[in-house]
Amino acid sequence: MSGLGCRSTAQVNEQSTRAGPASTYLRDYITEKRQRARAAQALRDDREKALIERRESFELDHLERLNEALQTLGRGAGRAHHADLMSARQTGHYAGTLLPDGYSDALDEANREVRMLKDLVLDEELRNLVGRARDAILLPSTLMRAPVEEAEARFAEAVPLLSAAQAAIAARIREIYLTAALPRT
Repeated sequence: MSGLGCRSTAQVNEQSTRAGPASTYLRDYITEKRQRARAAQALRDDREKALIERRESFELDHLERLNEALQTLGRGAGRAHHADLMSARQTGHYAGTLLPDGYSDALDEANREVRMLKDLVLDEELRNLVGRARDAILLPSTLMRAPVEEAEARFAEAVPLLSAAQAAIAARIREIYLTAALPRT
């Protein structure tokens, strides 16, 4: 048997005894490397999850505040528009007199709040829509001594735009909540 290249059991045992520590070391090294890779991936996943949660929290907070600020701006613009229409009955011109006490200040404060929050909106399309709605709802108050029909037309154009901006904000808020409820992979 020795001439055919076969080894005896004793020779195999002797060779495996010498290879044992090296194979154990190699196995342990590969296992440890895999564990480190899994731990590093878990750390990256945790960081990504925390970043997403922080972003969603930031976005939700600002969108909710912006929606409220748009409501306030819309109500303020509506009150100012109504006051200007009432004065137009007497003067014949839209926005021909000063607004009642507090109306102008409330409208300015609501406008500042919307402008500040709008600039923090992450979605560019939504940010632009909110900007157009803000500009449109404020336009009638800048039409000093304009024909009443023109002011009415501008206000009538602004209201649906303001509603569309609020609907888009609400849709984004729902989207964030729906995606937050999904399991993360």
